Amino acid sequence: MSCPSLSVITASSCVLAAALCVTTPVQGGRAVYLRPRDSEPGRDLDVTRRAQAALQREIALPGLTGLDLAPVAVLRAAGGITVRFSQRLRGLQVLGSSAAVRLDGRGAPELLMLDVARAVDVNTRARWSAAEACASLGLGRECLLPRRPELAVLPAPGRSARLVWVVDVPSGRHARRYLVDAHDGALVGERPLGFDAVLGRVYPVSQTVTPESSDLVLLQVNPATPLKLTGWSGQMAVANFVAYGARPGDVFLAQVVEPSSGDDFLYDPPQDPMDRVDPFAQVNGYYHLSRAREFFTSALGVDMSGAKWKLVAAVNVLEQGAPFDGAYFSPAGVSAPWNAPNFLGVGQGATVDFAYDSDVFLHEFTHYVSYNAVGFNAGPFAVDDWGWSPFSIAIDEGVADYFACTMNDGPVVGEATLVPLGKGRDLSDASKRCPDDVVGEGHLDGAIIGSFAWSLREAFGKDLADQVVWGAVTMLPHAATFEDFVLGVRLMVDDLVNSQVLRATDRGVLDALLRSRGLDECGREIPLYDAQTRTMRVAGLDLLGAGIGATCDQIKSAIGSIPGIFQFVVKPGASSGGLRIHVSLEPFAPGDLDWSLYLRAGEHVQFEPGSPLPVPSVYDRELAAITTSDADLTVESTSQPPFDPSQTYHLALTHRNCPSVTARITAYDVWPAAGWDAGDGDDGGAARPGDDGERGAGCGCRAAVGAETGGWMRLSAATLLGVAGSRIRRKGGAKRKWRG
Repeated sequence: MSCPSLSVITASSCVLAAALCVTTPVQGGRAVYLRPRDSEPGRDLDVTRRAQAALQREIALPGLTGLDLAPVAVLRAAGGITVRFSQRLRGLQVLGSSAAVRLDGRGAPELLMLDVARAVDVNTRARWSAAEACASLGLGRECLLPRRPELAVLPAPGRSARLVWVVDVPSGRHARRYLVDAHDGALVGERPLGFDAVLGRVYPVSQTVTPESSDLVLLQVNPATPLKLTGWSGQMAVANFVAYGARPGDVFLAQVVEPSSGDDFLYDPPQDPMDRVDPFAQVNGYYHLSRAREFFTSALGVDMSGAKWKLVAAVNVLEQGAPFDGAYFSPAGVSAPWNAPNFLGVGQGATVDFAYDSDVFLHEFTHYVSYNAVGFNAGPFAVDDWGWSPFSIAIDEGVADYFACTMNDGPVVGEATLVPLGKGRDLSDASKRCPDDVVGEGHLDGAIIGSFAWSLREAFGKDLADQVVWGAVTMLPHAATFEDFVLGVRLMVDDLVNSQVLRATDRGVLDALLRSRGLDECGREIPLYDAQTRTMRVAGLDLLGAGIGATCDQIKSAIGSIPGIFQFVVKPGASSGGLRIHVSLEPFAPGDLDWSLYLRAGEHVQFEPGSPLPVPSVYDRELAAITTSDADLTVESTSQPPFDPSQTYHLALTHRNCPSVTARITAYDVWPAAGWDAGDGDDGGAARPGDDGERGAGCGCRAAVGAETGGWMRLSAATLLGVAGSRIRRKGGAKRKWRG
């Protein structure tokens, strides 16, 4: 098979590889990236039609025919254009599936991103109505508001697709999305929709950075009698929070602030910063949200004119009548009389009014833009066949921090609100790296992305860095990984170099910044090099239980094992006689350890859906229920399957540890030596000639057969961090383990 003009960019053994001619693989994420065969500029077509034509040429390939990809957004960045598409089946959205085409400054297609479901089909005639889907959730007709349930197709690799009702149910600030099977009424899945983050005070920047209030222009206030804090042709309104209603979607708001002098809203900050009907907070909320809207529309070219962009924001938000130290964006919207699909709430905190710190407004507004323009964030509990994938929410948080800081021209997020609470984020702090500092919490992991973006700003200047970061976001697939973000950044920098805006040497600057954060090797799998130790943070059940008032043992009784965030991959030396992988756990506190290792040759350890997180299903070797802090997993000529130096070896870790730990993983080529019993599977083997000759400490584990612990227990944030306990079994080869 020969396709000299086509190349595929992919992060892994791509699901489309059999249908494509691969010439030059380059590391990406889970999505497939294609260099188009025809890169000539289209002179007679608009950009959407050019992008569609480029897609049509590529999806004519075997395995991709019949895809229905509908354009949903045109996004401009770094001198080029990204056209986004959603996958459809007979007019219904295929959830989690998308495509994007990047056009350069000449209008020529230069890169395609495909994150699509192949050969997906389902009967699209619903047997259950939207009202019946609501009733199955224990809800009445109120769940039809403010965003009516929509039919969609839920693909399932290796299984039949399902027709589902997508039901978004606001409840205070804790909105949730439910997927209900439209054929049999079964609950297919659910996840939180809110994007929590702390927000701030409204002065030109904040009460701390700019303590003197100023009279500044409120952009595009709608002309009316009397004037209200509504603008942008009715697309945005700011009001004061009153209460959450009893019905989902009900948020009672009061928009009573009118001009204080002529047409001007000139209110002084209140004497009592805890004032819960504070006009100053509302006016400044409108100012900063308008400033953010102007930035994204003018500087980054985002079109926010459609109905899906309508936004209502509320200040002085309380939680069950108590102060709320934070803010949030909810794409579940707010019901009548506002009838807006987007809601942004800013809290009245215990000691500060969060509406006085614009970093928080700008951060949340970026969530709102990313959701409506791209929709790459799959939430904190996203999973794939590698296991747990908390990367897309970290990208969303890091990018939101970056744009808040770049608009305010300072690297610290939340000087007036977060810093006093000990939760400020300083993007000039370049100390965090992947994988060492990735912990699975969006704001903390997002610091790696945010600080990297700020370093781009310091290297290339504000305007170019803004374009590069936003351009990378426009190319992200749903459930994006750090690899996807890095690939997008590289593409944007290449565009700027090719157009001579940046110099060729700036590619080296980018490479150095990526290495400094570990982002050059931060995929779903982390490479292991001979005798080099890599680290991974592992959150323990004690930590998860602390947030919900549960003990480690209580959580263990309801969930199984939690997968590590990363897998690890090693390529042995060409003449190696075996491989030993040593894993050492360093607990942060005393407590029981219970963890397992899985090894697979040739491909990553594959996970399948569990209850509620995935469990290992395809692997070659397993060390189960390890209770010590150290273990060795050795592959030699007598192993089943036997050691093969031409293979790559892939390692996954799952755990039921009570304390949080740092896992240290080291791989060694094993060289047979006199006196070494190659059949002793618990022995690490002899050292490579020239090493210190110390043999492995032994696996320190036990093989066991245990009962599966299934069932759901609603454990707030911990719920989806648990996976059903494994049926522990020694593998004689890579076989799929089907579950009853």
